[in-house]
Amino acid sequence: MNICKQISSFLNRFGTNNLFLCSWGDDYSRFKFNAQINESIDPLKSILILDLEKECIRLFCKNIKNLNRDEFKIMKSLKTDDNRHNALADAYDLHYILQSIL
Repeated sequence: MNICKQISSFLNRFGTNNLFLCSWGDDYSRFKFNAQINESIDPLKSILILDLEKECIRLFCKNIKNLNRDEFKIMKSLKTDDNRHNALADAYDLHYILQSIL
């Protein structure tokens, strides 16, 4: 079973109404594109997507189109993380930003 089917199987146990995907900018678009070019299913297609970049722009920076995550963290006096390109560290970083704007 390929990884996309495994992810779908895992997520289906929770129901799509109980989950949402949190990303910064076009992260999800890259995942979707990867599924397409590999002719695989997109296991996240039915899950609500929260784009933190768009939400931060909407709440704090209305006059700009794109917002760099690290610049936003500096602007809001949030700690920066040099290790955020590690998947688990990145997930924690997004959670940290989400908690700061709630």
